Amino acid sequence: MRTLPLQLGVSLVLLAGCASGGAESDADTTRRRDSGGGVDGSTVVCLPRCIGDEVCVEGRCVVPGTDLDEDGVEADLDCDDADPSVGRMTERTCTSACGTGVERCTDGSWEACTAPETCDCTPGEPAREIECERCGTQRQVCVDGSWTNDGVCMTGACSPGETRMAGACGDMCGTLVETCQADCSWGGGTCMESGSCAPGDIDRETRACACGGSEERTRSCGATCEWGTWGAWSGCSAGACTPGETEEETRSCACGGTERRTRTCSASCTWGGWGGWSGCAAGECTPGATRACPDRDSPCTEQVCTASCTWGSCGLVAGAACDHVSDSGVAGGRWRCCPSGAVNEWQFCLSSCQWSTACAACSSCGCP
Repeated sequence: MRTLPLQLGVSLVLLAGCASGGAESDADTTRRRDSGGGVDGSTVVCLPRCIGDEVCVEGRCVVPGTDLDEDGVEADLDCDDADPSVGRMTERTCTSACGTGVERCTDGSWEACTAPETCDCTPGEPAREIECERCGTQRQVCVDGSWTNDGVCMTGACSPGETRMAGACGDMCGTLVETCQADCSWGGGTCMESGSCAPGDIDRETRACACGGSEERTRSCGATCEWGTWGAWSGCSAGACTPGETEEETRSCACGGTERRTRTCSASCTWGGWGGWSGCAAGECTPGATRACPDRDSPCTEQVCTASCTWGSCGLVAGAACDHVSDSGVAGGRWRCCPSGAVNEWQFCLSSCQWSTACAACSSCGCP
């Protein structure tokens, strides 16, 4: 029986599997990404055939311009459009019956596996070097008729497509992201801005005023490259105030604390009148304030708030000469002996809080 070369045998098996469906369904074959093929003249076909604008890339039907994993690399150039961490370049380990190698992808196309195809050697043969990960080389020596690794893989700085953070950059708290190149060296730095603004920037916002003109407020960019809170509006210069705006005025209370009053801006952008004072809550009353005497209905008496913000004792109102109500609560019951000293004559306190000018005769009133 004639033996076919290994590579031809594998190709025939692959083609037979594709034609018959093999272990994979047509849908699996459509999404398959195999090594050894390309867009043009690829030995890895798409079954079922691609339709419309689709193109066959490494056994996958893709529509140019799509980006399923949203990593910024179009599907026909992405080495794995289902993994956002994989872009235009990457590598993966592969094996053969004779050892381990790597498959490298550039712009969506995978190169052939670098695993050695020959296992046997002749004792005394010179050492050989095979490719390994990170653009490295692996030294092999012939031991007992088989190629055997001698030492470890001498790798490059990184794996193609790998990324790393390489310090700060830009004006908005950015980070420099370097990408490993096809020669396994770092390069291709891109500044990824993470902030919303540059520290020290000023943002301005304006709005129209009801009575014409406009007012402005600002915010500043902080050290973390994020906007701070908005400041207060500058106020409308076309009128005295903004309709609906309120203004407050305060004053100290004699016994501590404050009281306040407010006024409101009218629709014509002018201030309305001040409202009443709220009153001092720090004491019972405001020094000098007056009120009617509790439980006593007399126009001639009142209480006056003292300097210590407490109500004083009941006394005559200013200008009153007497209390029209007697101590027993009888209106007009307040009297006294006539100041002239006449015998059996008295005078009464009138509702005007003044003593009557005429003295009346009395008996047994006790007046001398």
